[in-house]
Amino acid sequence: MMQSAVTENQNFTRSRHDGKQGVRAAAWQNLAGMRYDHDTTDARGIQVRVSILSPGQMTEDMLVSAWVTGNDVNRVRSLFENWFSGNMRVVHFDHAGAWGQTVRVAARVDLTGMDADNLYFYSYDSAENRFRRIPEPNHRVDVNGFLHFSVDTGGAVVISDGPLTRR
Repeated sequence: MMQSAVTENQNFTRSRHDGKQGVRAAAWQNLAGMRYDHDTTDARGIQVRVSILSPGQMTEDMLVSAWVTGNDVNRVRSLFENWFSGNMRVVHFDHAGAWGQTVRVAARVDLTGMDADNLYFYSYDSAENRFRRIPEPNHRVDVNGFLHFSVDTGGAVVISDGPLTRR
């Protein structure tokens, strides 16, 4: 990946896959000075793009794939819908725990029926069964309908169109 980016005089490199995708610890150093994007895809195109701005700082094996559909997404959404009211969407990362830096995410989230200007973002750790509000996700929706936000941990991100309110 890096060699292709250098040959084409780019400051980033990108991978695409329709399944779980990981990067080995030793490979991160080869990406120092570049941005690394991973696109998790399906038949409709990109589901989620994870952008790691400083991959040279990564020091461990890391799963970089993420999803807006599938069993893991449905499980987390069902759990939150059972305990909280309101519209919710979920982005599930195959990586659990801290990223070691803030990463940017672009996700094909269907925001139909939600107030895109009043979104709340929560990071959910299923192993600890804990969630916390992401205070400054720096979110926006682009012209193609992708929801962009920042996050510093994997696991799942629960997006609601207002603060979570217990049922």
